[in-house]
Amino acid sequence: MIELEVVTPQRPLLKTLCDSVTLPGQEGEFQVLEGHVPLLAALKPGTLSYGDQKLMVAAGYAEVDPKHVSVLCEGAAWPHELDLKSEQGLLEQLEAKLLQVAAEDEHTLKEIQAQIESVTARIRVI
Repeated sequence: MIELEVVTPQRPLLKTLCDSVTLPGQEGEFQVLEGHVPLLAALKPGTLSYGDQKLMVAAGYAEVDPKHVSVLCEGAAWPHELDLKSEQGLLEQLEAKLLQVAAEDEHTLKEIQAQIESVTARIRVI
């Protein structure tokens, strides 16, 4: 068993024991089991899962050691805290906004793309 802890700036969200944790790493999804080598991984918005539970996490970091996984992320939400219609509406608005932004405004493009990635992650966990 490994201890999983998820903390956001708004609240400590979760502290539990589990057999494994799957995380949305910047380089791809990865699984952590008891005895995993220590590592620090950057996370992208996506689904954190353990057992039959799922949690949407925003960008952040995961610190792993053989018996503990700490996730520090910008935000997180349980599926029951999210509304599919609202998220789909927000996604449509962001995609329309993306089409309107001039290609020369790279900073705004990246910001909108990051927001789209976050909304898409929330939709996937619902």
